[in-house]
Amino acid sequence: MATTRSELHDQPQIADLFGAALGRSEHGVIILDRDGCVAFWNNWIAETSGVPVQAAMQRDLADVFDEPLPQRLLSAIGQALRGRQAATLSRTLNPRLFPLKRHVGTSANAETIDHQVTIKPIDARGGRFCLIEIVDVTNAIHRENFLKKKTGELRALAEHLESNERELRNLLDSCPTGAAIVDEAGMVTFANQALADIALADDSDLVGKPASTLFVEPADFRTRIAQ
Repeated sequence: MATTRSELHDQPQIADLFGAALGRSEHGVIILDRDGCVAFWNNWIAETSGVPVQAAMQRDLADVFDEPLPQRLLSAIGQALRGRQAATLSRTLNPRLFPLKRHVGTSANAETIDHQVTIKPIDARGGRFCLIEIVDVTNAIHRENFLKKKTGELRALAEHLESNERELRNLLDSCPTGAAIVDEAGMVTFANQALADIALADDSDLVGKPASTLFVEPADFRTRIAQ
């Protein structure tokens, strides 16, 4: 059963527990009051933004960062505080809404964090607040880019092999002697016109047939294929 607002009011230790839990969350959590000032700033957002908790508290969110925040983000926050409208700002349409970085070793090695932002209005303590949740999607973006790269490489390889196959077939077609391409199972996958003339058949009729049928001694052919 969920904890009610009255239970939180009557049991301040529970509220403290929730605050501590949000403070240690693996995602960014920001709560703004009705004036758009920071009422809660958890450790994750403090570490990734470079702005300590105490330095952010009670300040207008737009003034917390050194660089201006996107208008799309500020507009969504305003709609949550004034119109009770929730919003999800995806990374695809709204890249890097906050200037967040993951610091590895020195600041020179900081990695920009790709993130998704969810904004929700909440009513508490007789007033309106805005909850901002920030989810790190950097690893998902890296996986997506890796898969796109590999897909492109495989597509390029397939096109290269297809081009080589076309060139080989064109070469065999121009060959004055009978020639065929045979797979590992000994089946004809391609036969040129010269071979079709020798076999007294159409070249398409030879495709898909055992290549052994083209030889006087089928057993000898199977032996050669096995070698």
